[in-house]
Parts: sequence; C-alpha cells; structure tokens
Amino acid sequence: MTLLPSLALRRAILELILIVAVGLYATKLFANDNPTIVLSGLESQWLTSSAYLAADTLHNEGYLPRWQPWLGHGEPAIDNPFSFTLNPISMLPSLIVGAENGIKISVMLYAVFAGIGGWLLGRMLGLGVIGRLLLALLLIGRSNMHAEISEGYFQLGVTQAYFGWVVAATLAIIRFPQRRYPVVLLAIVLTLLFWAGNIYYTLPSLLMIAALVIAFMFKRRWQLDLMLLRRVAFAGVLTVGLAAVTLIPIFANRAYIGGHPDESPTAVYETPFTAAAQFFTTTRYYPVTTWHQNYDSFVLPLWFAALIFVLFPPISPKLQRFSDPSVQRRMLALAILLILFFLLWGTGTNPIMKWIYANLPLIGQWRVLSRMLTVSAFWIAVLAALRVDALWQALVIHRRLNGWGARFARRNVKPHLVLGAALIGVCALASKQVVETWFSTGGTAGIDFTTQICVDWLRRSYPDQPLAVFGRDYYSVALYIQREIRFPNINADFRVLPITPTIYPYDLTLAPPEYLISFKDDEQSFWFMRGYRLFRPSPVLFGRAPCLMRNADTLSYAFTIGREALARADEPLPVLLTTPITSFARQTDAIGLIVTGDPYIERVLVVQELAYPGWRATMDGLPAQLESVGGLIGVRLPQGGIPHRVLFVYDPPLLKLGGAVTLATALACALYLLQPERWLDQENRRRKTGGNQH
Repeated sequence: MTLLPSLALRRAILELILIVAVGLYATKLFANDNPTIVLSGLESQWLTSSAYLAADTLHNEGYLPRWQPWLGHGEPAIDNPFSFTLNPISMLPSLIVGAENGIKISVMLYAVFAGIGGWLLGRMLGLGVIGRLLLALLLIGRSNMHAEISEGYFQLGVTQAYFGWVVAATLAIIRFPQRRYPVVLLAIVLTLLFWAGNIYYTLPSLLMIAALVIAFMFKRRWQLDLMLLRRVAFAGVLTVGLAAVTLIPIFANRAYIGGHPDESPTAVYETPFTAAAQFFTTTRYYPVTTWHQNYDSFVLPLWFAALIFVLFPPISPKLQRFSDPSVQRRMLALAILLILFFLLWGTGTNPIMKWIYANLPLIGQWRVLSRMLTVSAFWIAVLAALRVDALWQALVIHRRLNGWGARFARRNVKPHLVLGAALIGVCALASKQVVETWFSTGGTAGIDFTTQICVDWLRRSYPDQPLAVFGRDYYSVALYIQREIRFPNINADFRVLPITPTIYPYDLTLAPPEYLISFKDDEQSFWFMRGYRLFRPSPVLFGRAPCLMRNADTLSYAFTIGREALARADEPLPVLLTTPITSFARQTDAIGLIVTGDPYIERVLVVQELAYPGWRATMDGLPAQLESVGGLIGVRLPQGGIPHRVLFVYDPPLLKLGGAVTLATALACALYLLQPERWLDQENRRRKTGGNQH
C-alpha cells in the first residue's frame, strides 16, 4: 500500500500543480517585493514581531535570539505562545528575504498548504479527482482564513490551514492500520500547528481527532479497535515530544503568562441562523455595529449548495474504495454533526459548551466564540466534496440515470458525458467564486511614514543610546524592532508577567519611557501634565509642533541605587536616588556591564529587562544571585569601590531541555519509520537458517 495506491503519479503531479497555481492566484495581492507594503491590520506587526526580530537579529548578529528586548520590557522570543520562530512555513521566508516580504510569502505558502491539505484529505476520503480538487480549492478560498489575515491576525488565519492535514492524517491512521507514516504525519502536523503562534485552533483540531476516533473505534459487531486507540495515543505522545522545545518551558512558566481574559458571560453573538447564512454568501446579514471578521465564513455559494444538495436527487453510489462500506456513511454523519456542534459553539448556543465554560475555568481562554465558525465552514467544504463525488460516481461512472438515459439516448446524446461536463463546470464556477474572495478583503497596507520619520531621526541623533518611545499605536512595531528602540506600550490582551519582586515591591515596569510620539494638541496637553515637554530638536510634521515629547525625569536603562534607599523608597521610584550606568554592551538576549561598587554602602544594579525565568547573572565570571527588582533584573553589588564585570544572559534551561527532548523524539520518529525490528527479524532468520544448514 503506497501513499497514492490508485492514482497515477503523473495525474497527482498535475493536480498538485493546479492547486499550487490556484493558491498563488488567490494570494497574488501578496506577490510583491515592496518592503513598504506590509500585512494590514492594527495588530499585524505586533503579532508577527517574532519574524521581524528573528530576521533582523540573524542578519545583524548571526543567530536566532532567545529574548525579545524591544517590546514592553522584554519577553521570550521562542518559548512564547505567540511566537512562530520554529515553524518553517511561517518563519523561513522571513529569514531569507526579510520579514516585510517574508510574511507575505508565508501567506501565499499557507494558501497552497491549505489546498494541498484538502487534496490529501480528499485522497484519504477516497474521493475522485473532481471531489478532491473541489475540496482543495474550497479550503484555499474560504473566507475565514483570509478575513483573519486581512485584519492583522496572522496566526489565527494561517493556523486554519492545518485542518485538512489534521483530519487527513487521522483518517490515514484509520484506513492504513499497518502503516507508520500516518502516525508520524499527525504528530508533525500537530507540532507545526502548535508552533504556528496561536493555540486557539489546537483545541478544535484535537476535538476533530477525538470525533474521528469515536466514529471509527468500533468495527463490525461493536468490536473495539484497540489498535486505532493505541496508534492515535502514540501520535499524541510523539506530538508532545516533538513540541517539547517550546511546550515544556511554556507549560512550566504558565503562571508568568497573563493579561488574556476569559470569555465574558455577557458576550453577545449572532443567532445560529444569521451565522449559518454567512457560509453561503458574502453579503453581510448581521448589523454593521456587530461586525467581526470571524463572521466572514463564506465557503459555498448558495446556488451551488442548492444545486448539489437540493435539486439533484439523493443518489448514493456503490463505492468500492473502502474495505468497510460504512466509512462514507460515518463521514457524512460526522461532518453534519461537527458542522452543527461548532455552529452552536460559535454562536454561544451550544448547551454542552455552555456547561463546560461555566465549570472548567481553563476553557474560558478560548474566547471570541465566533472564531469556531471556521471549523463549521471547513466541514461544509468536506460535505460538499463528498456530495459532488457521490454525484460524479452515480451520474458519470455508474450511469445511474434511471429514465433520463433513455430520453437522452433517443437524441444520440451520451447523458453521462453531458452531466459530467456540467458538474465540472459548476464546480469550477463555484470554486472560482470562493477563491476570488481573497481579492475583496485586501490584506496589505503601506507603512506609516510619519512615525518612521520621527523614529529614524531619533535613532540617528542618538546612535548608541538605549532608547524607549511611547508610540501612537502599535501598527509600526516592526519599525521600532529594526531600529532597536524599545516600544513599551503594547496594550493587548496578552502580557508576560515578571517574577515576584525580591527587592522593591512596586512595579518598575510601569515607569514612563523617556520619549513619546504625539501629533495632536489634546494629547500633548495630557502628557504635559505628566512631565513631558516638546522636544524641540525633533522633526516638525504636519506644520505643527515637533513630533517628539521628552521626559527628563525617567529611569535610565541601567542604573544603581543604594540597597537601603531602595528598601525605603515609595512608588514611583525617585530618579534622583539612582545613578545611571552608561558603560555596557547589549545584544538581544545578553547585557554586559562594568559597574563600580560603593565603598560605604551596598548598592543594587538594575537593568530594565523583565525578570523572567531563564535569566541568569554572573559577576566577575562567577555566578551571582539574580534579583527581581520591581519586576526588573538586577544583582546586589558588594560593598567596596572596585569595578565589577556583570553579565546578564537569557539562557532558559527548560528551552534546552525541551530542545533535547524534541531532537530525541525526532530521532525516535525516524527509527519508527525505518522499522529497525525488520532488520533484526531478518538477521535472526538468517542465523537460524545458517544454523539449520550446519
């Protein structure tokens, strides 16, 4: 049994070429190499900041960073729930051509990836060429994916491309119980899904796997298929092992990841009927005031759905593609159940999920329930492909035309050819209508040149100084990362929390930055009352005031303060008590300083990087006790007026441990696929044969 047991290699290549061509056609808006045209959406550059940081650091310093120092007061760059550093589809193009164009290439790759996943799923469903190509094109074009991407939610959009692969791999485990590649394929796909930078669609994927297992775990006469359970469980174990490099540190440090609220019990969603209507039209049937990109769920034109599900009779051909004829019936029932389950979940009316949300606190993190509608849209595409394949088999292959055939025959017309051509035509037209919805959502936008003028001037004026700027919004986050300027005001539903302070109990991460950008008079008045003044040397934009404001009474990036003075200080920390440190070297995940102690008192060295598990400190080459000073990293300097070499390095041991587990699991997967026990069996038989000859 091969991966393509009944499909000629040449035909498979032609089908895949068509899918690739359609995927590239759908995403042609992203096919430009203009670095000033980037992904649209307010949060897009923040959500894709891992690509900007990795590409910039690899180009400038020659390695992939472990710490992101330019957002907030820093956060992990790899072991971060929103990072996709380890996902090759999301990250590799950015590492090669830069993040501005690399992200656009990744979007194009994911459209193709979604289509190939649909094609592979069609193969595992036993669909003919028309059914599997229809499924591939519908999964490329369905609106949920590109609606999320166009709004800037890169991770939420691209993770939907894994649905087809997840279901296909699970079906391969079911269909080919003696083959090992499906087990490893499922583990790899789930790992890449986890590494794609958002865990939201990991839960629906696991639920789909569970539903498939339940649907097929019983053989005839209700015999339990224990082998299926063991193989799926083994795939789960391999997934945990492959994902361990980030899974272990993220799970271990989950207490330091916060700011993401649970689903609100008062949230209001559209009715199931309104949400369901959006699967079949691009016309919005919900109020503009409640619009959200998650309701853009168009996957099947209404005319096409009516044609294949209503106008044609319920023909069910005798398929010979499965050893168990109940497979197709189970898949049809499962698709309908999952469409309804996720439709009711996505509209807040699923009684099962209501009970779960009320009684299991962790599930509340899967908020914005309308995002679950994308799973219903996926299964509608599967249902349509199953139906079209059944029609093709009945009308064209088996020619079950009843009285139609005789009437056509009198006119010397071959009805199966006419109906086959018509079915191909309507499938092509419906697919085209769905695929071309990519063009209506946009997805790219120009960069903010006004912010760039201001930020570039500041970096040119102070080329070696650590800078922090409170920005107008975080649409231009990439600009700050590339200019190595800290952007402290990420006002999003996610933040990294510091280690509980060991010295100074107040939150130093709330200390104001030295600079801020403001173009409006009312904003400038607001900041004037908080100690900021117009920074006259900065560029004047829009013929008004200088674009920058400066607060001279702010903490330096690195400073020392007396231990006793720090213990007595209130909030905010008085800047006059601190001594700025200007002699230091800085990389993305390491800071080296030369600091002279005080001959009379013990002082504390503080660096404005978030105190997070994984930071370690050395002093004069020896390990030093890392302190959390108001949530920032620091060390105590021994009393005495001598200089000390202090080094802070973000080098999380759990990331290394997870990396070792990932490598070991990858090796185990390779050995599992090679089936080394066959070599041992052959060697044992050879020895026995040799012994018998003697």
